[in-house]
Amino acid sequence: MSAIPFQNNIIDVYHETDITDWNAIFGSGIRAVIHKATEGLYFKDGTFIARQGAAKAAGLMWGSYHFLTPQNGIEQANYYLDFAKPDQDELVAVDVEREGTAFDVLCDFVNQIHSKLGRYPVVYGSNVLRSLTAGHPGDSSVLHNCPLWIADYGSDSPQLPAPWSFWTLWQYTDGTNSAPGFGSDSVPGINGAVLRDTFNITDKPLASYWPNI
Repeated sequence: MSAIPFQNNIIDVYHETDITDWNAIFGSGIRAVIHKATEGLYFKDGTFIARQGAAKAAGLMWGSYHFLTPQNGIEQANYYLDFAKPDQDELVAVDVEREGTAFDVLCDFVNQIHSKLGRYPVVYGSNVLRSLTAGHPGDSSVLHNCPLWIADYGSDSPQLPAPWSFWTLWQYTDGTNSAPGFGSDSVPGINGAVLRDTFNITDKPLASYWPNI
């Protein structure tokens, strides 16, 4: 398996990820975890709070994400914040995968997060995000303020959606499908498939940038 470029020390997980040992995860070289917190206006991850404490106790940096749906973007941002209650040392992200989500819903979510926290969320996505942002040049969109977290398992150079010209995080494998030459990765302390991510900076350790990557 080829060496993964940049800083390959982040995983993203959700309630169905079978986590058995946070200390083993840290011992394997993973340094940060991004956990699903909420979805739409109807789902709160029941494993989130306990895992947050356990991961931090093991020395891992923490982040969380909201799975965006076509519902009101401002209300979704508030729903996420009320549950996740992200601290200043925690990364905040929004997952854009649901077909039928309007561009304005995403922008409303992003603006509400910025209004409440004073910082912009990381935006995650792949094909749905590309379709959603097509025709919205960077200068006319608040999204150009947001770091891009791209999911791409079929290329050794991810295809970027507008308005981004640079990816910050790259989800290069879902534990089964991986970008060419990278193979499939496992992580000690987790049973089964693992979503892994690499950080597009090498001059300093990840901790020097987290959570404002």
